[in-house]
Amino acid sequence: MITGGHDGSSPRGTKTCYLYDLMNNGIWLKVANMNHARETHGCAGFIASDGKSSAIVAGGRYDGDNLNSVEVYSTANWQWTVKAPLTSHRRHVVMASVNNRIFILGHHDPVQEFHPDTNQWTTVGSARTWGWGLFVIPYNY
Repeated sequence: MITGGHDGSSPRGTKTCYLYDLMNNGIWLKVANMNHARETHGCAGFIASDGKSSAIVAGGRYDGDNLNSVEVYSTANWQWTVKAPLTSHRRHVVMASVNNRIFILGHHDPVQEFHPDTNQWTTVGSARTWGWGLFVIPYNY
């Protein structure tokens, strides 16, 4: 899934989203826009409690301001839903889902975990020296 980003036409992020459809000859489908335009945000996929594929976006930047907003996209209704905000405004973040646990890190803020069933964020680690330009590869051991 491609979510938001900078389209080069303005200093703001976009709401635009596309989903890669492997079942339909590998084409990109335009799906519902996010509620909030954003760029430099985090995004991760996970399986919701209803068994449907979902995506979460968090943080980022819009028009020069850092965001704390969070949204979840569900293939159950093909829509975005606003969720509990991050505890701080952050951009240049990365997200990962490991065993359906959703984490966000970067921008010198603590590592946080999102709990979709309770719509809550908890702090699970310190920021150490992490800044931005990070990449995360989920690794189960």
